[in-house]
Amino acid sequence: MIRCGMVASGEYITHLTYTAQKEIDNYMDPRLACLTLGDAGAAIILDRSPSDKLGFHEIDMYTLGRYSPYCIAGPTEEEHGGAIMFTEMGKLTAVGIKQSVAHVFHVLKQLQRPVDAFQHIIPHQTSKISLDEVARETNRLHNREVCSDRNIIYNLTERGNTASTSHFVALKDNIVNSRIASGDNVIFSITASGLNVGTALYTFDDLPDRLRRTGLNGEELQKIPAARKKEDFPPPVQTPRVRVESVGTVPDERMVIRNTQDLVEAAVEDCLGRSSYNRSDIELLIHAGTYHSDFIAEPAMAAIVAGNLEINGDIESQSDKKTFAFDVLNGAIGFLNACYAAMGMIKAKKFKNAMIVASEIENNVEVLAKELRCLKETSSVVILEESVDEKEGFGNFVFKYFTEYLEAFTAYTVQERGKTYVDFKSDPNIEHYYLKCINETIGELLAIEELAISEIKVIFPPQISSTFISRLSSEMNVSREKFVDIAYDGKDFFTSSLPCALQYAREQQLVKAGDIGLIINVGTGIQIGCAVYYF
Repeated sequence: MIRCGMVASGEYITHLTYTAQKEIDNYMDPRLACLTLGDAGAAIILDRSPSDKLGFHEIDMYTLGRYSPYCIAGPTEEEHGGAIMFTEMGKLTAVGIKQSVAHVFHVLKQLQRPVDAFQHIIPHQTSKISLDEVARETNRLHNREVCSDRNIIYNLTERGNTASTSHFVALKDNIVNSRIASGDNVIFSITASGLNVGTALYTFDDLPDRLRRTGLNGEELQKIPAARKKEDFPPPVQTPRVRVESVGTVPDERMVIRNTQDLVEAAVEDCLGRSSYNRSDIELLIHAGTYHSDFIAEPAMAAIVAGNLEINGDIESQSDKKTFAFDVLNGAIGFLNACYAAMGMIKAKKFKNAMIVASEIENNVEVLAKELRCLKETSSVVILEESVDEKEGFGNFVFKYFTEYLEAFTAYTVQERGKTYVDFKSDPNIEHYYLKCINETIGELLAIEELAISEIKVIFPPQISSTFISRLSSEMNVSREKFVDIAYDGKDFFTSSLPCALQYAREQQLVKAGDIGLIINVGTGIQIGCAVYYF
């Protein structure tokens, strides 16, 4: 899929500490965990390892949504404003340690690797008490000491709990102080709100030595040889396409309470009712909505959905069915991003199927005199799976970024006297910019897929409005009749554009077997995403 990738996070969360200091009223207060937080940015670059003995040997994660209420973060309802996090620390720690310790040894057993082969264990840096309990539980399961201060890395005192960057800040600190050496084996033990649990096993090349030389001598970090950087992709392996197995929408929005969880529940039930899968069969769950109730920032909405709808929300043993749930937050293009990510995981045989969920509400409805986003308040769901006949499903995807329009649209939360709302700033020409950028992206996609636009039977455009779709038809010089249009009421379907249009096309028999569809998504940034779909 890619030669090289960067993962980056700029974690700024100490403002929760300031809010908590105004609100905590006793030593058992669920906001106490806010006092342990720290700010830290981290970035890593990943590429193909030159040897199967180096790099990540395994990364495995799952979500137990039953425990999603144990840690919730969002805006405070107090008049002083700010963000706050409520954590049932005792309950979260107990289930997190039990699951994470069991999972580490489940993964080690699968790979036939002894725990003694690993020099370091890096857990999520939450508290010294919880890290000590990890060691005790591990030693109890093995009836001997396999974990102690000599191999568990702990840097909470220096850094605090830096959330998404916790593991890699601890990693870098302990490379710099010479505790982690080249050739060492590391276990990353993952626990996070949701509840998300996971294990990653890694073996270092000479990166620790190179980083230390940089720090000590001021040398420029040694680069990878140019010949390796220009290495061609290996020949593509022919794999079956990934197809949309079923689509679900909210049958009647008027009968559903306008909040994210109720809308999603209605759409998921509709999708499962049309699917050959039961809820316990779902292996990957991605929520790709942007605007949701209560401005919840943590845990992932996907984890909340998994818990509320009992999609493998808890397990008795590591051999039980599991679901991995996470969010993709990228505006209107997020749904197509999620489809692309899920397709890659299915083709890589990490998962057999994936449920992609979208949902949007108007956050400002209950705030007087505040602008609305003009969104269709709805939810939609698709289930993806490997195609049985190897013909139906997604072809290539292309995502392009036109950052000269980065400020064409911005949205951010504002708080006034305990009320939170969203403030929007939009360039009046933004739809013109979308149209300008779409053609370039479509041209690149069709060239890769070796298709002519005349071979496209049906086009699934962003369902911003019927007027926008007409302008897009003219810009592309393609008959208006080829465009699926469900945005006749002037409401933007946003992240639900593709699933709702796809369901409409199937119900109205606008597509048949053998047809080729063109999917177009737009997002602020400006981002354009396009994909080919074979029916």
